[in-house]
Amino acid sequence: FGALVALTLAWATGAIMQAVGLNRFFGEILQNESLDYRMLPTLTFIIAILIAFSTGTSWGTMTIMFPLVLVPSYKASGGDPVILYGVTAGILAGAVAGDHASPISDTTILASMASECQLLQHVRTQAPYALMVSIWSILVGTIPSGRATFANWVSI
Repeated sequence: FGALVALTLAWATGAIMQAVGLNRFFGEILQNESLDYRMLPTLTFIIAILIAFSTGTSWGTMTIMFPLVLVPSYKASGGDPVILYGVTAGILAGAVAGDHASPISDTTILASMASECQLLQHVRTQAPYALMVSIWSILVGTIPSGRATFANWVSI
């Protein structure tokens, strides 16, 4: 019964975040004129992590982020396909990373139940790994990709 309540609350939280207008808030940040478009892959990665962590859903994060970010980032970069690919990758990776570390994620809840571990203990054991990989992804993936330090396939 506890799993059903937690899952229902996780789904409801995602719906509330959309209704409150979290997507519009982050849209305003990305459309700022003083923003360097080469940082868009990194910013979308971080924003996707925050949304997924807050809502507990990677799919919901992708649903919010793709229509919100892809066209404005393509326009802001002057049609640069490397930035578009980096932004797309940032959305996908950030959504999964945030969902993985979220205590209200359905997969986190079910994984803690399957391992017979308390939910917050499970989150505490997973958070360092998610944080480490997220930082590594920024340093070796999104920043060099956006700055065209090397080809996108190297970031993979």
